[in-house]
Amino acid sequence: MKDKLRTLLAGVFFLAALVFPLAGLGYGWWRWDFATGVMVMSAAFVLFFLLGFWALVQVDDLSWLATVLPFIFGGAYTTLPDLFPLSADDAAVTTAGALFTFALTLRRNPRTPRWVILPLLGAGVYTFFGGALPGPLDEVMVDLLALLIVWLGARDGKSGRARGARKRGRSSARAFVSPAEGESPSSQGDDLPHVPPFIEEE
Repeated sequence: MKDKLRTLLAGVFFLAALVFPLAGLGYGWWRWDFATGVMVMSAAFVLFFLLGFWALVQVDDLSWLATVLPFIFGGAYTTLPDLFPLSADDAAVTTAGALFTFALTLRRNPRTPRWVILPLLGAGVYTFFGGALPGPLDEVMVDLLALLIVWLGARDGKSGRARGARKRGRSSARAFVSPAEGESPSSQGDDLPHVPPFIEEE
């Protein structure tokens, strides 16, 4: 139950990172100037984003949803209007979410292939140089494809760990039942107590 609450708390923090920075921008712009509003917005975003990742770090038994939550948040951020030229903010947030998701994936399954970080980072690079389709549709498609590849890689690592465990179990079983090196099968009973042969009375 604690893990579910921590995952839910992380989702709340990530959602706050999408909402409160806009309020900070408006307040800073109204109270001081636009540059100050951007600074307040950036500080609020970084704060809530790090709080969301901190909440996920506290989860003991990571679920698949908790693992990919930072990357999903990065993809959701790309749907917002661009505040910096060339979608630099979208690329930075997507890349940060990709790195956090990769770290959580390795923690969930240490045998996950290291190459799964490539499609995650590729999604961030595409966010910066992409834009083949109008709106964020193409970025969302690339993010979903990256998540699918990561899921397949993590599942392959998990199945490989299970196969390794079964193989070690069979090897241990064979070592337990097979005679020791240099010992004949008949000598395995040498440790049994000696029973004198039955002598018939004449």
